[in-house]
Amino acid sequence: MSDAAKPRELSLVAAIGATAFSAAAFGVQMPLVSLTLDDWGLTAAEIGVFTLAAALSTLAMTPLVPLMLSRVSVRMAMGGACAAMAASFVLFDALRGLEAWFALRLVMGLALTVIFVAGEAWILERKPETGGGFVLGVYASTLAGAIALGGFVVAWLGHTGAPVIWAGAALALGALLPLCLPGRGLTAPDAEAARPSALLRRIGAAPIIMLAPFAMGAIETAAYTLLPVYARRVGFDDQIAAYTIAACGLGNLLLQPAIGWTADRLGARTTLLFCALAGAVLPLVIASAGGAALGLLGLIFLYSGLVTGLYTIGLLALSARFSGAELASANAAYALAYGLGGVLGPAVAGIAFSGGGPLGFMAALAAMAGVYLVVLAFAPCGRAAD
Repeated sequence: MSDAAKPRELSLVAAIGATAFSAAAFGVQMPLVSLTLDDWGLTAAEIGVFTLAAALSTLAMTPLVPLMLSRVSVRMAMGGACAAMAASFVLFDALRGLEAWFALRLVMGLALTVIFVAGEAWILERKPETGGGFVLGVYASTLAGAIALGGFVVAWLGHTGAPVIWAGAALALGALLPLCLPGRGLTAPDAEAARPSALLRRIGAAPIIMLAPFAMGAIETAAYTLLPVYARRVGFDDQIAAYTIAACGLGNLLLQPAIGWTADRLGARTTLLFCALAGAVLPLVIASAGGAALGLLGLIFLYSGLVTGLYTIGLLALSARFSGAELASANAAYALAYGLGGVLGPAVAGIAFSGGGPLGFMAALAAMAGVYLVVLAFAPCGRAAD
């Protein structure tokens, strides 16, 4: 590594490392909260309200992140958010009540929004011009692995008692370590780019790019929410139903670097077209597959890994379209689009599942990717992802 490249490399390690530690803490928080609420006797619908509240807090915070980054450094913003996450974990142990946990879940949602929006913008600015797709693939793969690690922590320590809560707090504080590395931070947004209204202008300037995270948010949240139910409805036992989520995570973990490498060679638009095509076709293949559990899990592994490429390669296209002071607000708009998709996707898929059964659910997943495929395929090249 040349001396000139070292600051860039260290900045990437700092940004990816901090987001990875935070993702692992998030991986602890998800099952910890859901299982504890179930222990307290809440219904599935009531637990779902908790999830929706966290998603809405993310939508509320996203437009404010560029304003924050215009006033404090990216390291300070991410470090403060990590400290807030750690404090929330500690308070989970101290405050055992529904209202308190609801408030703490909201705080965690706000903190995670700051970490991921700021961290991704930092990664996009510091990634190399050559091989940037592969770097983003490694980033996406690292996040998937970190979230899975958080789940393993809960499986190992259990979801009750202080050890798992303090483990989550330790992971959140661990994100401070890479932030101490030297290297250049994120270019601060200027006054115009820091305004929340700038997000709408970024969406209007690159609507095709912004549709990629919207589609991905809708597909991912719908799949993670309903794939276990799908497996049950088509005759598999609860163990296989649980493995559907593991297959999704494994696909996300292993396929993103290869997808990023492909984008570096074929271009972002071509790779997005391929990922969208896979997202439109594979659900129908899954629906027509037989009763072999290994076949189902293998197809889900492939489907989840390829469709996640919409988000990964969308980031690559975003970094080619925006730079400098615009990048923080552009990435905030990108995250906002993902969040909106995440709110709408499960509702649409749930209605399709209720009305059309397992086939209706898979058709809804296929349609979500299919709409983006058609829009991207027929968009003028000047407005498409490349």
